[in-house]
Amino acid sequence: MNCAHIAEHAGGLVSLDRNDPERIPAFAHAATCAQCSSVLQQAQSSLALLDVYAKPFAPDTATLARIRAQLQREMAPAAPAKLWILALLAAVSAAIAVVAGGSGPMDAHRGFHCLGYELAYAGPAMLAALWLVRRGTLARPSFALASSAAMGALAGQAALLAKCSALDSYTHNFAFHMAGVLLAAAIGFALSRTRLAAVQTAKA
Repeated sequence: MNCAHIAEHAGGLVSLDRNDPERIPAFAHAATCAQCSSVLQQAQSSLALLDVYAKPFAPDTATLARIRAQLQREMAPAAPAKLWILALLAAVSAAIAVVAGGSGPMDAHRGFHCLGYELAYAGPAMLAALWLVRRGTLARPSFALASSAAMGALAGQAALLAKCSALDSYTHNFAFHMAGVLLAAAIGFALSRTRLAAVQTAKA
């Protein structure tokens, strides 16, 4: 064991087990050589410093919950005003249908039966999304709740293919079927703006 070898491999030598056959002669030599002793001490100090910074930071669950909630608020998109406009148009079209309906495809009783059918399908999908949002599983609550409600309403619309006798009417489809999907999305979006959609924080 010589000075050149110790200077070149100091980092590896200090990381070896104390009983390692390569480490023992190196430190034995350093006991009689001031230069090698200094080199090995510096290597040990560097290794200890690396060990300190290598330890991962583990914040508590409450801190993680607060960070996640803050990130979700910052990453949430701006309120989609177009969604409210579409929902308003759907409501207006449904109101016109009630006033000028009659006994044909635009019959109010038949139309609101279809609209209610779609909203009934939207309910479970929206509640499931709300549960996931509160747990912090789904980010962007506005999009998650609005899209889940709309998809549920579309599922109800698909189920109506075998039930609705006015599917051939474009006005009926727009005034009631499309209105159901848009209204469900608007309800989901409105729900995302309430305290019900707040992320649950873990208790310390």
